[in-house]
Amino acid sequence: MAITQHSKDLSRFFTEATLQRESSPLKTLTKYMVADPTLVSLGAGLPHPSTFPFAQIGARVAQPGTSVEDTHTEKLDVSVMANGSDTVEGLAKFLQYGNGRGVASYANFVREHTEK
Repeated sequence: MAITQHSKDLSRFFTEATLQRESSPLKTLTKYMVADPTLVSLGAGLPHPSTFPFAQIGARVAQPGTSVEDTHTEKLDVSVMANGSDTVEGLAKFLQYGNGRGVASYANFVREHTEK
């Protein structure tokens, strides 16, 4: 199991069934589906971006080191626009659910937010 500086090795909690699982053959094809935008995916969690009816998606979250119940601290507004920004992917990538590791900018935000 590859371990990055931010991940914890939880493999000691794996059951025998978990240890015997192999990678999904469909997941191994994801890199080919992403490489060819003309390919229509019928699986692997890669719906066509034109099916997303959103211009913006947002959330209000607690500031690092506080809780949602803390009424004295202003909440942090986070949003993702359809065409993205310099630091956040657009919704066409953000709403894909095929990558088990998640969207890079969101994973970075969560990591930074929880480290504080």
